[in-house]
Order: sequence, then structure tokens, then C-alpha cells
Amino acid sequence: MRLLLALLAAPAAAQLVPVPGASLFHADVGQDHGFVEVVTSAAPGTAVGVIAQEFSHGPGQPDLGGVTVVANRLAWRRNTAESQANLYLSAGLGALDLESAGRELGASAGFQLDWETRRLHAALIGHGLFGDRIAQGELMVHLGFAPWVASYEQVAPWILLEVSRTLGREADTEVAPMLVLMYQAYRLEVGVNGEGNPRAALRWLF
Repeated sequence: MRLLLALLAAPAAAQLVPVPGASLFHADVGQDHGFVEVVTSAAPGTAVGVIAQEFSHGPGQPDLGGVTVVANRLAWRRNTAESQANLYLSAGLGALDLESAGRELGASAGFQLDWETRRLHAALIGHGLFGDRIAQGELMVHLGFAPWVASYEQVAPWILLEVSRTLGREADTEVAPMLVLMYQAYRLEVGVNGEGNPRAALRWLF
């Protein structure tokens, strides 16, 4: 029941900090950045786990990777009868693997600021890796709407526009229309950017 209530409270975005007793698997793959994250609830508003990230010059050309132990925190939330707003923060420590310089100690950081109703969604999302000789990140803006309101037992479709840019290297701003399908504890995002490269993400609360 707690998982059901959490999903209904955030119709457009799966929780980055799962409810007590739950865990989250989150994978996101784009042209220049991808990551896989697994976290579990450690206390109300806090989750801990591991995130693996990879930055590249394009599909199949990775040059920076990192695996960090992370803590995610729900730093702020505002509920109203019609909407919800959240600010999530993430920080971690681990190892970075640089194509040109080998392995070194590094850190990860991230955030998500979102606002949503049953029909509208907006979010500003950031992920980054930081070391002695490197600092790279990705910044994304999401704008979405639901053609109709679906119940928990139904597949809920969303149309999402994603604008993203990789920071710390020469990269173009990418724009990708996305189709989002939510069903109970699952959220799948699929789309393609302006260069024809696929975009995909999956979230699973369990």
C-alpha cells in the first residue's frame, strides 16, 4: 500500500528516494552519458546504493567512467491538492576511470528539481563526476504532459520533451521527444534525439 501511495503521489517521475522498505533500479542511456543506479531506502527521505556512470564522445566511445557509493536525499517537498514539487540531492564517493589517465579517486553529485500534476510535468536534472583532473556532467530539462489520466491498474502514457547538454567537453545541445509509459512500479522512456540516436530509460521500484 505504501508503494502504491508513493507512485500515485508522483505521477510523472518515479521516486529517487523510495519509500521505507522499497528499492529503486534506474538506468538511463543517451548519446554522451549513461548510468545505472540501484538504491534502497535507509531512512525516511534517504536512500543509499551504487551508481555507475559513463561519459563518451558518442555511442560506443566511452572515455570517462565512474562507480560511486551514493546517498540520495529528499531535501524538500511541497504538496498541494493539485500538484507536488520535489528537490532530490545525491552525493557519492568512489573510483573514476579516465581513458587517458587511468584510475583515480573521485566523487559523483546529482540533483532533481521537479513539479508535477496528474497531467503536467517539468524537471531540471543534473549528474556529474568529479576528480583531480576531470569534471564532467549532464544537465537535462524535461517538459511533459499526459494525454489522459490513467489509474494505477492501467498503462499511463506521457509525452515528454527532453533537452540535454553535456558539460565539461565540446558537445551540442540535444533535443529528444520521448514516449513515457508507466505501469504500477515500472516506468519506461524511449525516444530519439535530433541526430537519430536512441534515448532510453527504465525505472523500477521494488
